[in-house]
Amino acid sequence: MIIKFNLLPPEKAKKRIEPSINFNKIFVGVISGILIIAIVLIGFLEFKSYKLAKEVRKETAILRKYKHIAQEVKRLQRQTEEIKNRIVIMLRLRNYQRTQMEKFDYLLRNIGSNALYLTDLTFFPDKAVVKGMSLTLNDIANYLSGLEKNSKLVYWANVRNIRRNENFLQFDINVKFRK
Repeated sequence: MIIKFNLLPPEKAKKRIEPSINFNKIFVGVISGILIIAIVLIGFLEFKSYKLAKEVRKETAILRKYKHIAQEVKRLQRQTEEIKNRIVIMLRLRNYQRTQMEKFDYLLRNIGSNALYLTDLTFFPDKAVVKGMSLTLNDIANYLSGLEKNSKLVYWANVRNIRRNENFLQFDINVKFRK
C-alpha cells in the first residue's frame, strides 16, 4: 500500500465567493410580493364591488319606491283632473238648469190673466216651442207682447201656426232666447 504524502505547502485555494444575493431567493421574494400585492388588491376590489353591489341594491330599492310613488302621484293627478272636470260639468249643468228654469218660469208667468192653456212646451238650449189653446186671438197677442217685453231674456217670439177648432184656437209659438 502506498501512502501519498504531499509535502508541498498547501496552495491557497481559491475560495469561491458566492454572491451575497441569491437570484432564486430574489425571484421567489419578488413573486411572493407580487402574489401578496395581487391578493390584497383582489380582496380590496372584491370588498369595493361588494359595497357597490350593496349600494346598487339599496339605490334600486329606493328607485322602485320612488317609481311607485311617481305612479301613485300620476294616478292621483288623473283622479284630481277627473274630479275637477266633474265639478266643472256639475256647475255648468247647474247654471244651465238655472237659466232653463228661469226661461221656463218666464214663459209660464207671462200667461197671467190671458185665457191660455199650454199643451206642450219644448226647450232647446237657445229656443223654445210653445203649443197651446186659447179662446181668442187677443189672448195669444197679449201673451206674445208679454214675452217680448223682457228684452234681456227673449230675443224674439213669433206665431208659427194658428188653427181654429170648434170652440178654441190651437197655436204654436217659437221663442228665441238671448245667449
